[in-house]
Amino acid sequence: MALCLAAAACREDPAADFGPGGGALRLDARKEETVTRAAGEGRMFDAGVRFRIWACRSGTTDSAEGFPAGGVPGKESLLRGGLHYISLGEEYNGKLHGPKDFYGLTDNVRAEDGDGFLPPDEGDASYRIELDEQSVCGYPDYLRAELPYNGEALPGNMLTLNFRHIMSKVIFKAVQQSDEEIAGENRLKVISVSLRKKDDEAGIPLNGTYDVLTGEFSVSERGPRLVGPEKPVTVPVRTPGQSDAEAVQVGGPVLIFPSGAERADGIPQYVTDITFDDPDGIFGTVGETTLSIPVCDSWNAGNPEAPLEFLPNYRYMLVFNFLRDRDKRVVTLVPQVFDWLEGEGTVDTPGYQEQDLGQPVTFNGVMWADRNLGATSAHPTRSYEDWLKSVGYFYQYGRNIPYFPMPPAKKNDQKGRWIYEDLSDIGILKESLVSGGELTGKNPLFPVVDPASWNLGSGTYYYQPAQTTANDECIWNLGDAGGGHTFSFSYDGAYSLGKLERKSNGGETPRTWADQSETPCPPGWRLPAEEDFRGILPGSAYSGNITFRVYTNLNNAGSWEATIDNKSLEEPDFEKAFSEENLKEIKVLEKSGLYDKNEPAYSGRFPYIYRKEMEDFGGTNTETCEYILSMGDDDRVRVKDRSGELRNNDKEHIYNWGVVYGIKRQGTTRAYRMKWEIELVTADPNPEKKDGVVVYNEPFRGVLVISRYRTSPKDKFTPDADGDYGESLRSFDWDHPAEVLYLPVGGIVNNWTGGNIANVGTETWYATNETAEDNRKKIMWFKFAGSQTASQSIILSDKSPLGDAVQVRCVRDLNADKR
Repeated sequence: MALCLAAAACREDPAADFGPGGGALRLDARKEETVTRAAGEGRMFDAGVRFRIWACRSGTTDSAEGFPAGGVPGKESLLRGGLHYISLGEEYNGKLHGPKDFYGLTDNVRAEDGDGFLPPDEGDASYRIELDEQSVCGYPDYLRAELPYNGEALPGNMLTLNFRHIMSKVIFKAVQQSDEEIAGENRLKVISVSLRKKDDEAGIPLNGTYDVLTGEFSVSERGPRLVGPEKPVTVPVRTPGQSDAEAVQVGGPVLIFPSGAERADGIPQYVTDITFDDPDGIFGTVGETTLSIPVCDSWNAGNPEAPLEFLPNYRYMLVFNFLRDRDKRVVTLVPQVFDWLEGEGTVDTPGYQEQDLGQPVTFNGVMWADRNLGATSAHPTRSYEDWLKSVGYFYQYGRNIPYFPMPPAKKNDQKGRWIYEDLSDIGILKESLVSGGELTGKNPLFPVVDPASWNLGSGTYYYQPAQTTANDECIWNLGDAGGGHTFSFSYDGAYSLGKLERKSNGGETPRTWADQSETPCPPGWRLPAEEDFRGILPGSAYSGNITFRVYTNLNNAGSWEATIDNKSLEEPDFEKAFSEENLKEIKVLEKSGLYDKNEPAYSGRFPYIYRKEMEDFGGTNTETCEYILSMGDDDRVRVKDRSGELRNNDKEHIYNWGVVYGIKRQGTTRAYRMKWEIELVTADPNPEKKDGVVVYNEPFRGVLVISRYRTSPKDKFTPDADGDYGESLRSFDWDHPAEVLYLPVGGIVNNWTGGNIANVGTETWYATNETAEDNRKKIMWFKFAGSQTASQSIILSDKSPLGDAVQVRCVRDLNADKR
């Protein structure tokens, strides 16, 4: 029977049976979390790759009617026109309809290159996972998928199976930190590296079985695992400022069982044994030395000594760091965790590009990471807890030290410093972000490094951000030696480009963010440039005017002041301020694209305000972009903050905003529609709504949601005979975006806030790699509420002081994924 199935599966299926809108369903295999839908082929398997597919009754592991317990062999095939699908042969291709749970397994090997079709190990869904030291990574690289299907119709009749690696991939690297004692010929060599389980003679899992239907391992044999190198490797010396990409590979890449394979008593503690030859006796005894180093999650601010959890479908780079720590020589192990993406090189080219976690999205030909650097969630709108995890780290321009706002463990003293009875308290990250009142937050930014490196000195139990930016006190990169220098957030206004052009190690000019050679983004990714943000943001503060401000002044800090009738714009009569007649009085403050100074900035009438831009993409590009600011239908939002966090003296203030819609590159074949809206999350379990106003008794936190839609060159916003744009706006589908990007509004930190976080949830600054004049930098600036009405818009600003904190959303060019 198996031979018959294999023969049938090799036949090409006619396109008429499987085309979009056809009657039959088809299976579509994708590599999960690799590149975006827009990148296309990067997610596909090569034609001829073999699979085994199981179909079970919904909610069970019992085979569906007509499907064998051992699964059905399949093959990645192509229809005419290049459409990918898994062919199961004529007998099974027509049996996919109806509610079923589908499971799939592949070793990513072409059927003709392997032993034919992927066979069942035991005639069921169990597969033996046995160590083979002669293979490249030690085990077959299996990928698994599951898909519950409710039987409802699907677009294109396509059932997409997202395949993920069932094991973890680990690579080991080593590097030395240079100092005055490491000079001349470098003779430190790594002899061997092995991985074992702490205090357990049985060791780590080596052999076992894997159940495709449950996704669970059963371990049958354990032991230590030698991971390399094949011959001694000289450890390079890294000068301060170089990245871990300069480290040399000393082990792997190897596949290992994920921690969940033996988590009966929690996450297992693994240990690396490294043997090195140290002829000079700098880090050990003269000759060979073996050190045992626990594999810990050192990035876990709450418990840096916790065991590192190895997860399926993730890659881990464990870096041995030979360095001086104060007066001692130590060897540390620093883990780096990356999503396991395809197309990033092979095991034969170990310099693969490390990736930011998550599923990127594509805007304007650029892939954006789905989360901020340092964030552990890409879903800030899902819950208040997810929002907290989505904020991520803060950075200063040119400095690659991550900072995070941690609540103080003890109250501050009379000098405004945060006091600790035990320095271990500093490492405790409580999942709470508060701004603490109208202007100044009460959460200092802590460097996400070992507290022992903060150089507080004996008997010193306080920490505070640094008010000086003296060149000899700043540390620029993770891994740089501490000495007498500080990791502190430097918020003094004197932070300048001049500081970036010198270092404390002899006046060396550092590589900074400007040329993308030294940034906090993982290799293969980069900081967004101004041009990248232009593709996803409104073209000016006028078109990004989501809170319907009446702009009357643009001062040298880049803050927009909003007034109406010579009064501060608190709760205006929007219908009056943005009526067709009064719109003519809202003038352009300085020449902008189509508009000369003092020309009307908008047309239309409330609640739909229209603006055309011609300079969205900068330079000589004059493609037309159209925008509608909407408070119509359900777009208008009115909220109160009864918690008093924003305005403690005015808890009844009503905050207003709407939604911005746009058509970028209107009239061209590259046109696309966009929408910018604000979603809120809160810890308030039951916010009340009264008279159209949502009242929050707990602080609310914002997320800027940016959606992209497909459109045609003919699409445009057209007013009706009365000059109203509402009907034109409603004529488009705004419910089904092609891509969505979520930017959590995490707060701001600068000299004004004293190095503490403020405006949490209502204002944010995102980094570019570009600077401006007068020691300023270019940022993406978004604010929609606060104790003042200034600065409320979605805008690209070139007025941000260098020392002001920014958050980082990394990007990569699409051609980086081409193999």
